[in-house]
Amino acid sequence: MAAQAITDPDLGVKGGSPAPIDVGNGGTMAVGTTTKRDGRKSKASVLFTEGRVFVDLEFESPPNDPVPPDFALDVGAQSGRGNQERAAGLKSRALRRPGPSS
Repeated sequence: MAAQAITDPDLGVKGGSPAPIDVGNGGTMAVGTTTKRDGRKSKASVLFTEGRVFVDLEFESPPNDPVPPDFALDVGAQSGRGNQERAAGLKSRALRRPGPSS
């Protein structure tokens, strides 16, 4: 599903092949181009899930200055770690919450 969405010619990256990445669950990244109303641009997309959260990170830059794949991967990894920490915090607060009184 992520590979199909990331390379959809109307939504995603053109000319880039989706590749699995070690970020979240089902992490996928593609680097290529996109065409917007204001012209052609370089584009990198990172998609993954973390628990119940779906993450779609998109990076656009001038046509001849693509975002380095290592940078996009690093931002994706940081986002995944942040989502894990937030989920753990929410879970621990839910466990500490007192139940209804009888």
